[in-house]
Amino acid sequence: MIDASVKNELLKKYGADELMQLTGGFTNAVYLLKGTTPLMVAKIAQWSDGDSDNEDNNLKFLKEAEFTPKWKDSFFIGPVRVSIFSYVEGINGQALLDTGDLERSIALFSDMGKLLATQIHSIPFTGQGLGLRQADYEASPFVKLDDVPQELVQASLALLAPLKASLKSEWTFTHGDFGSHNILAHERRLAVIDWEWAEWGHPLVDIAWTCWNTALHYPTLAPQLNPAFIQAYQRNRPLVFTPELLKSCVIYKLGMILLKVKQGDESTKQKWISRLAWTLEHEWV
Repeated sequence: MIDASVKNELLKKYGADELMQLTGGFTNAVYLLKGTTPLMVAKIAQWSDGDSDNEDNNLKFLKEAEFTPKWKDSFFIGPVRVSIFSYVEGINGQALLDTGDLERSIALFSDMGKLLATQIHSIPFTGQGLGLRQADYEASPFVKLDDVPQELVQASLALLAPLKASLKSEWTFTHGDFGSHNILAHERRLAVIDWEWAEWGHPLVDIAWTCWNTALHYPTLAPQLNPAFIQAYQRNRPLVFTPELLKSCVIYKLGMILLKVKQGDESTKQKWISRLAWTLEHEWV
């Protein structure tokens, strides 16, 4: 629930009639500023480890892109950080999967693969960070995770080798949390939201993370959806990879998330530790 003082300040600042909370895909609470022209949304962060600033920077970098919200403003109201973006119409990708319409779901994943290949990974890393984050695959987060069972840490460290050995010349701009949960679909037009984890890095991290998320949350659909996603990507941007490299990419992501939630509540930490264990034990590619 948004604090009354924050709500009143936003209503006053933008002349909105009311704030309506949006659902689906958002890391932080997001509210539609109803009555604004054009419509805008406010993303509310109670605390920040730099991810909100990173999202702002990425959307400024992608300001000409048609597949993202447009950054408008960011400021603090007391301790609360607020970012203002343009409103993008569409149904959340996971909500579409939840309808049970397999044909539409496969079409969605095919469109996601094409968009990722042609619009996001088409931006190459030239050696200049341009003020955006860069992945560091050498500095393993697992060495700092003393609250994760050591058998999981050691197994994870062994699996990181393929990603560490990958070439920086293959790097592109990456979303960092790509998947149906961060897609808004309006007919066959897609928008990508939540750019807080975007960075320059290996494009396979986005591909692997999408497949992993689908296998974890939609295990019965994943055998149809993930091939459609990968095949559409490969048609537009051929990329050579192995299952071992894909798994290495996901282990990297899980390590980074476990580092982020290390100081969080115990239930959140245990959820991600369980997901790490599941990833190590299962073949989800």
